[in-house]
Amino acid sequence: MAVFAIGEFIRKTRKQLGITQEELAEPYMDRSHISKIERGVVTPDYGTLKVLLERLGVTEQHLGDFFISDEEARIQECFSLLDGLIVRGEFQAAKSQLEELKSIPSVEQKGFYRQKLLLSEGIIILQTGENLDAAYARLQEAMRISVLNFDESRIEDYLLTKNDVLVINNIVVYHTLMNNREKSVEILYRLKKNFDTRFVDVQSKGAMYTLLLANLTYLLEELERYQEAVELCDLGKKVCLGLGKAEMLPSFVAIKANCLYELGNEELAQQMFKQAYYGFELQERFAERNTIKHYVKKIGLDIAL
Repeated sequence: MAVFAIGEFIRKTRKQLGITQEELAEPYMDRSHISKIERGVVTPDYGTLKVLLERLGVTEQHLGDFFISDEEARIQECFSLLDGLIVRGEFQAAKSQLEELKSIPSVEQKGFYRQKLLLSEGIIILQTGENLDAAYARLQEAMRISVLNFDESRIEDYLLTKNDVLVINNIVVYHTLMNNREKSVEILYRLKKNFDTRFVDVQSKGAMYTLLLANLTYLLEELERYQEAVELCDLGKKVCLGLGKAEMLPSFVAIKANCLYELGNEELAQQMFKQAYYGFELQERFAERNTIKHYVKKIGLDIAL
């Protein structure tokens, strides 16, 4: 997207969605600043633009032609390295990367970047089990950067960015680790409602919707709410196909298979277990494939795998 068109694009998209300038701005800036951006009087920096577009439900591809400064490029690179370290479980190195980011003045000063710092700290603490309540405090603080009076019982009402969704997903992890799975399910249903009311199609909802549904079906299965899980697995499969992303398909099929088995539908469960088994095999996810094989044997189903 060309820089000269960004203000007009934000204005048109905002009006199409019925969002006011005040709603889009709070709490990052005041309404007058949004007005100046829309009129082309000022050009937003990368972080501000990213927040505005995500709140409007626009994918990051629209950031492609937007100018990014050398400092912002360095910050993005540091955060990419941090994300990689966290994914690989290299938490000590991740802590060092956090300190490097904190040494960049604008990271602590800009809400968007500070939120990412708090989110990363919260994830590291959760994954290492150091202090779960401290992790929860970080995540709550991260949410209050974008939603001043954040309330877990009002998630469906907020204009959320990708970072906000990641924070909420990790709040769910906290409640799950605290053995409060019912609370986790409640939050995920509220987040699902947010996605369902804000975005008009599967493409707009994006891959994070698939992750949401996967987490929700897994928790419903654990809580023995099997029929709900089956229905959401079907929705998850539909979303995967709509996005053209098959990575999560075998997982939805596997969860549905087990729920059908628990509901007494062994014939259909056997078919679904076979589909999950070969789905994992096609994706070369052999550990998960073998888990299916061992589980089927354990519960006594006669399936040739």
